[in-house]
Amino acid sequence: MKPVLSSLMLALLFAVACNPQKEDQNAPQPVLQANLESAGAGGVTINFSSFYSTGAAALCVKAGEEAPSATTIASSGVHVSFDQSVKDPRKTTISIDNLDESTAYIAYCVSYNSSNQFSNIQKVVFSTAEGAVPFEWEATRTALLSYDNLDLVYGGSEHRYPNGMWDLERFKRHITYKDASGVEHWLFDAFLAIEFVMTQYDGSSLITNANGRKSGTKETWQGVIDYWFKPGQGFDALDTAVGEAKLRIGAPPKTRKVVMCLPDAIPNAEYNSLTSATIYWGMLDGERMDFAKAENRLRALKWYIDQVREKWDKAHYQNIELAGFYIINEAIATEKYGGWGPEYTRWDEILPAISKYLHSVHESLSWIPYYEAYGWSAWKAFEIDYVQMQPNYFWGNNARFSKSNMKDHISSAGISMELEMDSDLLARNSDALSHRKRFREYMEMARDFGLYGKREFSYYMGEDAFNSLAKSNDEDDKAVYYELCEFVSRNIR
Repeated sequence: MKPVLSSLMLALLFAVACNPQKEDQNAPQPVLQANLESAGAGGVTINFSSFYSTGAAALCVKAGEEAPSATTIASSGVHVSFDQSVKDPRKTTISIDNLDESTAYIAYCVSYNSSNQFSNIQKVVFSTAEGAVPFEWEATRTALLSYDNLDLVYGGSEHRYPNGMWDLERFKRHITYKDASGVEHWLFDAFLAIEFVMTQYDGSSLITNANGRKSGTKETWQGVIDYWFKPGQGFDALDTAVGEAKLRIGAPPKTRKVVMCLPDAIPNAEYNSLTSATIYWGMLDGERMDFAKAENRLRALKWYIDQVREKWDKAHYQNIELAGFYIINEAIATEKYGGWGPEYTRWDEILPAISKYLHSVHESLSWIPYYEAYGWSAWKAFEIDYVQMQPNYFWGNNARFSKSNMKDHISSAGISMELEMDSDLLARNSDALSHRKRFREYMEMARDFGLYGKREFSYYMGEDAFNSLAKSNDEDDKAVYYELCEFVSRNIR
């Protein structure tokens, strides 16, 4: 795409606009409306509609950089003139090229008249990544959002009810805690909204290899989104809980964040049958998606991502931010990097394309692979941003695990780790002592590996084990609870 006018003509036009021979002090102020027509690799096209204007200018600035003044836009931007023989509103189009690819931009636009008056500045947010249009709250970010302590919160499927309802009361215990002396402290700073299956949708799965369940359809994916955005629960309840805590103890050291699970786009309706249907997921834009085609799986994932982002934008949460998405599969098998059955997932066809799409709107991609999972050391090649490996040590049945290997993996790959526990460590269980011992070793490993205070951690705590610890009157349970809460609250980078 090329600018509409030559550079010489632009200079003459602006000179006339800014240096009139006789200014009309009573001339009405220009009015401009600017709307995105299209954006793609390296360029953008914007539609202008204006009153009382002789010309307009647009200046594209990378998202997060300082906003220009009207004078700067007019002196440094690309110009167009309005046909003065046409009655208001006068309309035209401007095209700007030579922009960086896969980058979020804000086009700052003004119109002007012959009396050197400017309209109010209009902002057009766009991305040069194909199909990606950032919201303003994404575009103004200077970097991907990070987190220190990511709390895995499971919810969506009916099989988790009643514990699966993430309402205000349930979230409160994850937002803050009171130490033994009664002083209240901030706790987890990020929350991973995660679900594997949706039993109310024929038991279909959001993840490959979920105990033989059918692959999730568009309806299944939409069901997860709807659960977390339902008023009074999910993200709404989380936002309220953080807001109430602010009133009690002041603002947290960092904004509280949300990471949303990203379903597997499984090629076949039955994941382990390459002869089962590939046209099963549903329709987009009047077309039935064929998941045998990588471009259709990408379209479905982008649709899901954009559904979440659009709902987030409309919700206007005051106390939480959407930080990114999470690869729900705990292993990434590919022909290049190894693993069982890459033909059943074909990850190499959609990663890192999904990561690029997310990055174009300043959203991150997280992953929590199981211990030595397929693809764990290739996370940079997949363009994943945050990785925490599961030790799978808490349950005492991982014969392959060793602390020295875990430390080597973390060091060599530049990743972090997940802390794991569930209700097995509660005092009511006969083998609680061994589970509590292993869980405490996780906190020791985090320090011994040089991660504590320097890296992010994720926390798997079963379905409701953390709340059970928080409510327990047993002294041993209380001791573990306070140790965990102190560990979390002090892991701030």
